[in-house]
Amino acid sequence: MQDASNGSVCHSVYRNDTTGSGLQDFGGSYLIHIPSNTWTPPDKTAQVTPSAVEVSDAKYAISYSPSTATQYLHTEGFYASVQWY
Repeated sequence: MQDASNGSVCHSVYRNDTTGSGLQDFGGSYLIHIPSNTWTPPDKTAQVTPSAVEVSDAKYAISYSPSTATQYLHTEGFYASVQWY
């Protein structure tokens, strides 16, 4: 979700970077808020560090699936999801 005044809420996933893991291995995910002064429509890209803009307040009841590293997630037709309230 993105608008010009409040910014964007995004679900960002990253690969597992532990030894022995491949590019197709899921490492985890973030629910992030990118402020509008960092990424404003109609820009197509912006540079962010997901851990720096992570939404983590307990009031949102954030639930990730999967919640741990998972082999081959990116190549087996599976996906990662996040829910919040």
